[in-house]
Amino acid sequence: MGRRWRPLDGDTAARLRAAPFTYPEVGGTGGELPPGYHQLSQTVRLGAGGPCFDRARESVLTWRVQLGAGVGVSSSGPSVMATAGLSLLGAGRVAAEPQLPRVIQYSENIGTVGDHDFCRGSLNLGTVAPKGKRGVVRLTVTSFGFTGNGPGWKRDPNCRFRLNYAVISAAVGYRWISVPVSFRARPGQKFVREVYTGSGLVDLTVGTAPLHDGKGAPQSFASSIYTIVP
Repeated sequence: MGRRWRPLDGDTAARLRAAPFTYPEVGGTGGELPPGYHQLSQTVRLGAGGPCFDRARESVLTWRVQLGAGVGVSSSGPSVMATAGLSLLGAGRVAAEPQLPRVIQYSENIGTVGDHDFCRGSLNLGTVAPKGKRGVVRLTVTSFGFTGNGPGWKRDPNCRFRLNYAVISAAVGYRWISVPVSFRARPGQKFVREVYTGSGLVDLTVGTAPLHDGKGAPQSFASSIYTIVP
C-alpha cells in the first residue's frame, strides 16, 4: 500500500532550505559521473506517444514515483516545482540488489585508449549480486565519456577496444573473457554482463586490450576486485 504526500510544517521547511548539502558533488550527475560512488541504473519501458509522456512527466513532478514505491514524501509543496523543502521517509517496498562487499586493488576507475585518433576515456566498475542467482556477479562498466583527436574522431566518434575480465574462485578456477566494446563521447554508456563465479571468495580483475589483439595485451592499468559472493 503506497504512502501519501504530507505537507511539511513551516519551521521544518525553513530548516531544510537553510541546511547545506551533505556531499560535495552537487549537480555531478549532469555531466561525467563523479567517482567514488556505486552507480545503479535501471530502465523500464513505459509506453509510447504524447499521452504516455505527459502521464510520466506528471508522475515525476508530483511525487507519484516515490509514493508508488512505498516511500513517504513530506514536502513544502505538492509538486517538485513548488517545493523548497523535502523529506523522504522509509523505503517501504524498495529493495535494491545488494552491493557486494569488496576490497579494490588500485581503483574502481580505469582509464584506457582505443583504436583510432588517440581516442581515450575512463570507466567505472560496479558489482552487485543479482536477486535469486547464487554464485553470480553482475558487472557494470560505466563510461565517464570518451574523446579523441583529429578529423577521424569527428567522422567516427566511437572508441573501440576489448574489455578483458578474469575470474579466480574455487568454483571456476581461472576464467578469462575478452569482449569487444565501443564507447562514445557522452558519459553514462554501460556494459553489463552477469558472470558466474560461484559462491565464496572471488577475485574479479578488469582491464582493456587493443581491439584486434586476440592475446589480450594490456592497454590499461587493470583493477582487481576481491569480494564475497553469496
